[in-house]
Amino acid sequence: MSTQDFLQDLGLFEGLSREQLGRIASVCLERRYKPGDVIFAEYSRGDEMYFIHDGTLLVQISTHSHGVSPEAAATSERRTIARLMPAQYVGEQAMVDDAVRSATVVSEGDSVLLQMRRADIERVCDEDPRIGYIFMRNVAQELSFKLRNTGLVMRGELWSAESNEAPADSGFGFDQLTDPEA
Repeated sequence: MSTQDFLQDLGLFEGLSREQLGRIASVCLERRYKPGDVIFAEYSRGDEMYFIHDGTLLVQISTHSHGVSPEAAATSERRTIARLMPAQYVGEQAMVDDAVRSATVVSEGDSVLLQMRRADIERVCDEDPRIGYIFMRNVAQELSFKLRNTGLVMRGELWSAESNEAPADSGFGFDQLTDPEA
């Protein structure tokens, strides 16, 4: 399967033509990782994202606060919060800002990833603003989905910690924001 065909199946590139996908495929680099290899570390700076062609990746966060540095995160115990499979991607926040990484990503087994650097996609987007618009719209939708999902998970953990179960009317809606006894 060509890189262009692989990218076409990813929702992140929905709405782009074959020619536009070809331009994005031309800036993707294949990277191979062994079991346990760190793709990137929590609190490190990064300017690339990765698409999983083959293999699985573990997304991990440090469990102890020893400071905010890649070195501190590397020596901290880590908790796996997600397992990513082929046709998923990681590092999309690096396409939007220059902040530090929010997690460590490790190859669970042998993995083949496609790497895309921010400078390369910015150049492609400058040459074809329509690519930039569609790509950034899709990245924003993905980040919004992940943020909403994280909020739901956090809400569930709070309910669990407070009462070992969710309230009787626990439909994840935002209508639960006020205290009914107040």
